[in-house]
Amino acid sequence: MIVDSEDAGTYYCAHLNYVLKRYAFQNGHCIHDFLHVPASAFLERKKSTISKGPQKVWVKSPYFNEGMAFLVETLTKLLSTRIDSLLNFVRDESQIRVLITGFGPFREILDNPCSEFLKHQSFRRFAEILKERLLEAHRLRNLQGPRGNRKPEILLSSLALAVDNSALNIDSEKWGNVLSKRPHWIVSLGVQARSSNFELERVADSRAMCTLKNCHRNCRSEQGNFRV
Repeated sequence: MIVDSEDAGTYYCAHLNYVLKRYAFQNGHCIHDFLHVPASAFLERKKSTISKGPQKVWVKSPYFNEGMAFLVETLTKLLSTRIDSLLNFVRDESQIRVLITGFGPFREILDNPCSEFLKHQSFRRFAEILKERLLEAHRLRNLQGPRGNRKPEILLSSLALAVDNSALNIDSEKWGNVLSKRPHWIVSLGVQARSSNFELERVADSRAMCTLKNCHRNCRSEQGNFRV
C-alpha cells in the first residue's frame, strides 16, 4: 500500500527529492514524486561474503518478480492521481513525457530494485498501462468538452542514478539530456528498509539535508521547503 511520508531521511534520496521538487516548482510544467519502495518486497538479507563491508547485505529474493508486480500496481495508483494534471499540461502540446529515475546499488543494498526496475519487463508493462490510461482519459475529456484536440504521444524514459553526488547535479550533461525534453512527470524511486509500505514523500526540506560530505551545491545553496 502507499502511505504518505514526511521524512525522506538525510541520505541521497532526501537530497534528490529536494533538488527535483525545486526543479518542478521553478519550471511550472512538471510534477515530481518521490516513491520509497520497501526492500522487503524485493530483497532478502544474507550474510555477506565480502571481507571488508557490512556483515549482512540485501540481495534479490525468490519473490523479486512479485515485488516488481507490486511496484507496477503502486505506480498505476499514483498515476491515477496525476492524470488530470498531466492532461492540463499538454493542452497545447502533442506529447506527454514521463521520466522515471532509480538509484543503483549502495552500501548493503547489492541489488537495488529501483534501478533493476528500469531494465525489468515490469517497466515495459507500466509503459503500456501509462499509455492506455492517459489516452483513455484524453478520449473521455474530449467527449465531455470541446473536440478537436489530437491524441497525444506518450513517451516514457528512464534514468539510472549512481548513489553519489552526480545524482544531484541536474546541470550535468547526463541530467541535461533528459531534462531538456521537459518531462511533465518525474517519478524518483528509492529503497527503504524501515517499513513494508511504499512511501510517497510529501515534503522536501533542505534544512533536513546536507549531512553528506562534499554535498553538491544544488542542495546547500538555498534553504526551502516544498510540500505536495
